[in-house]
Amino acid sequence: MINLFLIFCLSFRRWETLFLMRANAFVYLDIWTFSRTLRKLRE
Repeated sequence: MINLFLIFCLSFRRWETLFLMRANAFVYLDIWTFSRTLRKLRE
């Protein structure tokens, strides 16, 4: 029973980190596109 709980916690943490990594990538993409649009507006 405890082993199953540990495996569940570990897998949940793995999914959490994957989700956070994806979210950070999307935020980075948003900032990159935003800076590109700003540069185009300045030209």
